[in-house]
Amino acid sequence: MNKVTRIVIISLCAALALSSCSKKHHTPDQDSQKTPLSFTASSNGATVKADSDQDWLSNYHEDFGVWGIARHTDNTIAPYILWSENALTKVESTEEGSHSFVPTEPAFWVVGYTYNFIALAPYDSGASGISFSRRSASNPGSKDALSFTYDMAPKYSGQTPDYDFDLMGAAAETPVTASRTEAQALTFWHLFTKLCVKVRFNNVTTGNVTGMRLVNVKTQATYTVSLNTGATLDVTHSNPAQTPTTTITFDEGDFEDVTENSTAWEVATVHILPQDISDFELYMDFTIDGVQTDNFKININAAKTAPNSPQYGDNELYNWRVVISPKGIAFDVEVNDWIYFADDPDHNFEFPIE
Repeated sequence: MNKVTRIVIISLCAALALSSCSKKHHTPDQDSQKTPLSFTASSNGATVKADSDQDWLSNYHEDFGVWGIARHTDNTIAPYILWSENALTKVESTEEGSHSFVPTEPAFWVVGYTYNFIALAPYDSGASGISFSRRSASNPGSKDALSFTYDMAPKYSGQTPDYDFDLMGAAAETPVTASRTEAQALTFWHLFTKLCVKVRFNNVTTGNVTGMRLVNVKTQATYTVSLNTGATLDVTHSNPAQTPTTTITFDEGDFEDVTENSTAWEVATVHILPQDISDFELYMDFTIDGVQTDNFKININAAKTAPNSPQYGDNELYNWRVVISPKGIAFDVEVNDWIYFADDPDHNFEFPIE
């Protein structure tokens, strides 16, 4: 994919409500500072090559939700919330295929303030229990943060499961020291783990996968996202106690034929919540030269042991390669950040089964 820049034009209500009688009441002159607030929205990196162009957010989503707060350089002047105190404001494309986006409510850049933003894509993400905590002036180590709970169970069920649903988050901070016309860079990170199961058949006339089941997948997690040092996203997550698990079922049609380095693979992709995969089990149905084999258990221990960690995190990509032949089955694990597909010999393992 190419990294691309996407501009999102955002405006703010003219009235800026300032709280606390101990703070200075200050309303910026909107008529003289009517510069619309805007974003460039991209993903955190290309998924093919390190030198790829920037990646459009529109390759993933048509909208996102944003929350923002502006603080004056004079700390006796109260900060103000740009849109909603405890909710995300929708930012959407002006027209299909356009790279310009506008929020449902306006906002402006105002000189003398530092702006903090937190965003979640898409806007209608399915996140529940959304809440915000604000940085405290008395606690320099505190951060503006967005917390929520996510349940993946609905994505894995129904007639048309959405196995590759991609939840993304972003955060940014910028001081406005002079009249500002350029856009605010907003970089979105993947909040799930991307798992690709790649299957190929070796030394057979014909072979294909007819089904697969990934067992003991946790379906709930809680998240907190905030701005980290260096303008990256700080993400913490955990699976609640007694988190429900499910079996993700893949049909033959869920596998895509992919050729990599002249080698043909059948590939199934699923996004999962960050979690410990120690209890995962993988079962596969396949045919070799017209002979059907059902419910074959694949040994995935290589994915659970050093140097691979059984704890799979956000923004990580894992490739599980299964090679099926008349002599047996080999399992090959590749682990990457969700940025590159390049081979890494330190993360490849093969276990032939005679």
